[in-house]
Amino acid sequence: MSAQNWPIEATRVPVIFTNGHDTEAADKGLPVKLLAGGLGVPDSVFRSALTQLQAVRGVAPNEWQLQTMQTYLFKTLAKYDVSAYRLETVTAYYRHEQPRGELWPTKSAKAFAVIDNGRLLGFEVLNGGSGYSSAPTVSIPGHNNLFVNIDIAYGREFGTNGSITSITLAELKKKL
Repeated sequence: MSAQNWPIEATRVPVIFTNGHDTEAADKGLPVKLLAGGLGVPDSVFRSALTQLQAVRGVAPNEWQLQTMQTYLFKTLAKYDVSAYRLETVTAYYRHEQPRGELWPTKSAKAFAVIDNGRLLGFEVLNGGSGYSSAPTVSIPGHNNLFVNIDIAYGREFGTNGSITSITLAELKKKL
């Protein structure tokens, strides 16, 4: 049911978002999807460039190591029209110390669940937030075991990189 077909008397309930900051094991805590989005390259390209670096997991690199890493990354990403300035800007923005429990900059999304007579009809995303590296968990009071699909957009603007663009109810497949 599309938003324009929702009953006027339907209730809008705030959606509660939790998590959404997972990274792939191979990325060792780096928000590769966000870094690649900020640079305007596919995450596979950025991930490939990172595999060549010898960073020590769990230890914050010193200034010399950071410069060496950025020089290598720049050489690899220059063919994708990524400037040294943009590389420094993006990596500085998403820099965090995972061992200290730090997280890169994030902004929580704001959305409503549209409910009519106790039945969940769909969702309205008011603000997609930013900084989501994975789909967050969605919960709505009174609606347990909610299965949804969440689309996340990645791009060069920090304010919308890693933002939720849509939430849809997932169709459950019956076992045969």
